[in-house]
Amino acid sequence: PIACRVTDSWYPGFHTSLRPPVTLVTAHDTRASTGNVLTHAASNAIDAVAYLDCQGARPAASVLSPETAFPPYLLTGLSVFLSHEPCLLCAMSLLHSRIKNLFYIKAAPGAGGCGSLYSVHEDRGLNHRFEVYEWDGGDFEGIGAGLQGELRLDP
Repeated sequence: PIACRVTDSWYPGFHTSLRPPVTLVTAHDTRASTGNVLTHAASNAIDAVAYLDCQGARPAASVLSPETAFPPYLLTGLSVFLSHEPCLLCAMSLLHSRIKNLFYIKAAPGAGGCGSLYSVHEDRGLNHRFEVYEWDGGDFEGIGAGLQGELRLDP
């Protein structure tokens, strides 16, 4: 199961330990349940943010980082957290959505678009770049520990 969360990015002076970044959406991979090969976690998250905007339900600008912009680029200034490295399709979708940075836990050798197979985020021929961070394991065990109630997984 692959999960994704989109938040506004940490901005010094605006965010503190008492005022953390706001989560806009969480999403998961639904390829198995929908039979649609394009419903990856990252694309579902981008769709969810678009839906928020269509409904006028995006959090007010006053509670988001000053770097966060609004459409036409859906994710400008936002951070994306993925359980797995995005594939090339998702990496390019995130790039076109203008994310600020990406954090992922597990690499995808042979399929990853942010370091394993190709580095979309560093391509000099494209007009946007974003920072990518891979979790090194740290002191914690397991993926998503403590988030079971918040991240629904595709059966």
